Amino acid sequence: MQIPDRIKDELLLAKMHGLKFKEWMVMKRYLLRVLPSQMRTYFSTRDSYTKQQHLNEFENELVKYYYSQTSNILRLPHD
Repeated sequence: MQIPDRIKDELLLAKMHGLKFKEWMVMKRYLLRVLPSQMRTYFSTRDSYTKQQHLNEFENELVKYYYSQTSNILRLPHD
């Protein structure tokens, strides 16, 4: 799945401002706050019964992209 340029730009901007994400959920919250609402549809929602997060295909690609850009491994839910 292709990562939109707007999301890549926001991650680059965060990196330029010295933000270093260590956990997936922190990075996800940051992106959900800075992106327009129509781009939020790329992200998964938590399970309504268990309330746990499960990464979708897009989010897995985003984690890999972040690692390729920063060499930081994000701590994922349930790690």
